[in-house]
Amino acid sequence: MKPVPHVNGFGRRRGNETLKFRPAFSRKSQSLLTSSPTKKQRRERRRRYVKALAGELAQRLDKNPILIQTDSAHLVAQYEAARPVSPKWRRLRSKMLARFAKTFPGKLSTLTGAALEDWLSSLTRLDGRLVCVRTRKNYFLVISALLEFARTRGNLPRDNDLLSSIQFPKNLRPAPVQLYTADEMAALLSKAESTKAGRKLVPLIVCDGFLGVRHGEINEEGKTDVVHWENFDWARGKLKITQWVSKTHSARVIDLPANVIAWLRPYKRPSGVICSLKNSWCALCRLRKRSGIAGKRRNALRKTFITYKMDLLQNADAVAHQAGTSPGIIRQNYDNPDARTSEEAQKYFALHPLREEELPLFAWKNTERGINAASSSGGTERGCGEAQPQQFGPERGCGKAQPHNPEYL
Repeated sequence: MKPVPHVNGFGRRRGNETLKFRPAFSRKSQSLLTSSPTKKQRRERRRRYVKALAGELAQRLDKNPILIQTDSAHLVAQYEAARPVSPKWRRLRSKMLARFAKTFPGKLSTLTGAALEDWLSSLTRLDGRLVCVRTRKNYFLVISALLEFARTRGNLPRDNDLLSSIQFPKNLRPAPVQLYTADEMAALLSKAESTKAGRKLVPLIVCDGFLGVRHGEINEEGKTDVVHWENFDWARGKLKITQWVSKTHSARVIDLPANVIAWLRPYKRPSGVICSLKNSWCALCRLRKRSGIAGKRRNALRKTFITYKMDLLQNADAVAHQAGTSPGIIRQNYDNPDARTSEEAQKYFALHPLREEELPLFAWKNTERGINAASSSGGTERGCGEAQPQQFGPERGCGKAQPHNPEYL
């Protein structure tokens, strides 16, 4: 083979000497012998390398994790901002988490399961008594969600099992059912209609105690989807609980008995919520104490309705449909044969208002303005000569309509 003289980059021969013997192959044939990787192959190699590097890094982090050191207070603030809930539950959750952050102010990486279990077992109320198992379990669930959030943010290792040693009974014993008697319900409604603040509670008491509507479906802190007057169909005698109002997100229709229509007729409005109080729970507790009803009544209006309805109907499915719950919950918490009193249930659902007028006390105008009940109703009633102020009870006198006096009532 004849040697080919080397040609420099400018295409000129370096004299007549031959610097190197090179085969007389073309550029294409050279690429076939010494092929370089294509663009696709280089991209595939980079992808495999990055994948292998990421896998090795993940294995190293699992063995020796790099934790983001954050104290409990900052972590609680981040958790509440990232996990929004309803206003009422946010207030309760904030109290639980603030109590936890005050007890364990340091890094979560230094927290132990034994210390957390001892703290849950020593939780007390304001009066110094230990909290019940249900309350301790609520704290446990809130802290579990906080620790899970910390693991996702890198504040705790992924295999952290602080709560694995803490055990709670699977089936907690239900709280004893606290009921209203027919006389107590009559006293509660009588006192409610005699005060200015109590009259705002009458629709809530009636719907909760005689229809089984949840307190949270009528009036809830920060909740706008509640029962409105537009949900009442007075012509058909129905109350529709929409899926946005219902706790279980399932709509239901409730029949309105005659006594409920009689109680609500003076208070009904074309639109708006049926209870506009900001904190109806505290207002109901104050009203109960002023009515002379002793003892605690936790959600007793709804419990009374379900218990008495089960006593009269003996049908868990029908009661569950009206109350918006499941038949299993009805049988588990309310179907107590020892507490059944048919006579008391019949007396309870037969409570009717004793007033003769349809307008409640607050609808009567002040006589100082020269407006009385006779001018608003178009004449006198009951044959007493002049309009009378309505009262809750059989004792009624004859005379002029008097302005409402809260101190006297």
